[in-house]
Amino acid sequence: MAIRGPRLEFSVGAFLLLALASLMVLAVASTNQRWSWGGEGYELKARFSQVGQLRKQAPVKIGGVTVGQVAAIDLDPVKFESIVTLRMDSKVKDLPADTSAGIFTSGLLGESYIGLQPGGDPDVLKPGEEIVFTQPAVDLIQLVGKYMFSGGAGACNGTATMKMKLIPALLASSLLLATPFLAQAQAAPAAAAAPQGQAGKVVIDASTRILTTLQQRRAEFSGNPASLRSYIDSELNRTFDRDYAARLVLGTHARGAADADIKLFANAMADNLMQRYGSTLLNIQGKPSFRLKGESPLPGNRGVRVSTELVRAGSEPTPVEYWMRNEGGQWKIFDVNIEGISYVQTFRNQFDAPLRQKGIKQVATELRSGSMQAGPAGNGK
Repeated sequence: MAIRGPRLEFSVGAFLLLALASLMVLAVASTNQRWSWGGEGYELKARFSQVGQLRKQAPVKIGGVTVGQVAAIDLDPVKFESIVTLRMDSKVKDLPADTSAGIFTSGLLGESYIGLQPGGDPDVLKPGEEIVFTQPAVDLIQLVGKYMFSGGAGACNGTATMKMKLIPALLASSLLLATPFLAQAQAAPAAAAAPQGQAGKVVIDASTRILTTLQQRRAEFSGNPASLRSYIDSELNRTFDRDYAARLVLGTHARGAADADIKLFANAMADNLMQRYGSTLLNIQGKPSFRLKGESPLPGNRGVRVSTELVRAGSEPTPVEYWMRNEGGQWKIFDVNIEGISYVQTFRNQFDAPLRQKGIKQVATELRSGSMQAGPAGNGK
């Protein structure tokens, strides 16, 4: 009996230590904490308008595999955006410059993490550089609120569908559905307009030219869709860097692909979008206007971001950003971002699975024939 006492005390103590260790592990996991990666590795930065419940030391993943962790989350005191510093494993290097970063949640109520999706740009991200393409966290509370107070699932789905249709419509002809409205911004009071740089001037000049042409040739375009297509195609070549945008949409599928295949995909996608949305250019209702807010450089000297707001009567202003780069001495648009939804990322996500299964040439063939559609399901109207 004298021996059983110490053994019992030892067993109880060991059990308590094990329970305490388990609680510590659960506490660490529940707060997104991870043991340090150590001194090796390198840092990248990403800018988000909303980080949600993301915390320091949250995992950074590629394809579900952890490749780093969140080292810091800071606030930009000028733009009031969140700047997230990523500590990457040294084994994961030479990420393409068009790699995108999004904030996701494991399951419905799981931990938040950063998900990276490598692209196909031959240039790579250097240590300390900022990731250009980002997707903010989704606020579940706001989604539930919209569901409850905006007519349930029908209203939420309708809003999402409208926004999804707006992106391909905007991009259908080098963003022609948006740029015509920019001409209205010139009539706004000077105090409301930001200084206009070279890229912003391209957007404003294009808007004036396009709006005038659509008004003057409306009857012709309505009766002759081929004439409208020809005009839009000329504007595409003039203001939209379709080949570079296509390379970004293709992502990893563009790596090692022939330039001819990328051009084939770019042209097929532009044709498909125009077939579905080109006629909407002639159905502009009301007098929406754009306010030019300003320009800011993209990370890594990869171009500029032209920030605008779409203003419509009875609605809140809609943020619209044009991403442009200087190609051969000309500023051209390669992406549009509407309320956080990017043309490049939207179609990169849509075409990833078909490209894996069929390849670039087959997907381009189906886009051109209409058996595969760019944008949300439906008739596109």
